[in-house]
Amino acid sequence: MKRFVLFSIVALLLAGCSREIRVGRKITRQFNENKIFQQAFSGLVVKDAQTGKILTNIHGEKYFTPASNTKMITLMTALAYLPDTLPSLIYEIKGDSLLFWGSGNPAFLDNRMAWDSITYRFLAENKHPLVFCSDNFKEEGLGPGWAWDDVVYRFSAWRSPMPIYKNAIHLTFDSTSNHFSTDAKIFQKNIYFVPSDEKLTLSKDGRQLTFCGKAPIEYEREVPFVYDDDYFVKILGDTLHRQVVAKGCGLPDKESKKLKTVPADSVYAIMMQESDNLMAEQLLLMSACAKTGILSEDSIIPLAQKELLAPLNIAPKWVDGSGLSRYNKFRPMDMVKVMSYLLATQPESRLQNIFPQGHTKGSIKDWYPNYVFAKTGTMTGVHSLTGWMTTQSGKKIIFSFMHNNYLSSSKLYKPEMRKLLEWIWKEY
Repeated sequence: MKRFVLFSIVALLLAGCSREIRVGRKITRQFNENKIFQQAFSGLVVKDAQTGKILTNIHGEKYFTPASNTKMITLMTALAYLPDTLPSLIYEIKGDSLLFWGSGNPAFLDNRMAWDSITYRFLAENKHPLVFCSDNFKEEGLGPGWAWDDVVYRFSAWRSPMPIYKNAIHLTFDSTSNHFSTDAKIFQKNIYFVPSDEKLTLSKDGRQLTFCGKAPIEYEREVPFVYDDDYFVKILGDTLHRQVVAKGCGLPDKESKKLKTVPADSVYAIMMQESDNLMAEQLLLMSACAKTGILSEDSIIPLAQKELLAPLNIAPKWVDGSGLSRYNKFRPMDMVKVMSYLLATQPESRLQNIFPQGHTKGSIKDWYPNYVFAKTGTMTGVHSLTGWMTTQSGKKIIFSFMHNNYLSSSKLYKPEMRKLLEWIWKEY
């Protein structure tokens, strides 16, 4: 009887191993025979999350430009270093004034989130004169390797110590009055419309926006503004209906207080589901502020690499929080390790609320079935997809697709990736 039981256990183990090998080989064959994937430099790693076995490894150790898959490393960093409720600002009373510093929080007056009435009332109703201090901000507005051609698009909004209105001008065209309007009055005086027979175009000179072309029937757009402290306090003062001045105040004291207002997961969800670049950049800056007291990606990236990535044997080229820079280089195996770490350190239900979900929410809603949770990464000639799913048989699979250097559209790659994921879901 004992021999029979032992034989049965060995047989089951061998069957399981042979199944992993069989499925892995079929995934590899389908991937390598796919004509779309062969038009690019493509990689794929598939891992069984429960056994830890790698089913497929195609160029898993090669470096790729990850685009917005970089936000997974930003999420990893924020989860490790930030509290569950994010501070909106840092403040102290000095003399007769309220001195306040930005914490990097991107949520203030973001129309996608619940109105942050705590921060607004704190500043609007405080009896002390308001003094904004930015000495803790040690970063450039635009990141390394960002494209200058993108500066008129909201996805390239400037980084700042205390973002306001998503650091962008929200524009709509009023066909009745035949002019562009914006939510904040301070922006309105620098917006012009010049009727012409040309196609509608936007020119940007500093903070002046001029639209030339035929009057659109419908038009809505967000255009980043060029940040500096003086412009910020004008916008903030106009919003609060009171004066705000900017001065050099040094760094906050250790006794300075933090005004906590925003649930962290609400910011993480927007970053991941909408692939919001400003959210990602600011969350990385917030992590820097929490660990070093200053808002600088140069201070947090080496620390996170040492404390979070090195233990996982990940040694990337990592330069920003959003993935806008093509200087970023990660491997498919790196992304699988990051996804494995997140699943091991966070409740899966929490990650399901944060990540895009097929057929349900976020950037993969229209492309993948609802059992797929994954983060996309897309720019010209680059498309990545990293995430996890539970197969029909109950096995949890982690995967990372990375495609670089193609000339066609990413829309050609998504249906092919879906077919392969659906096959894995059915067969494994």
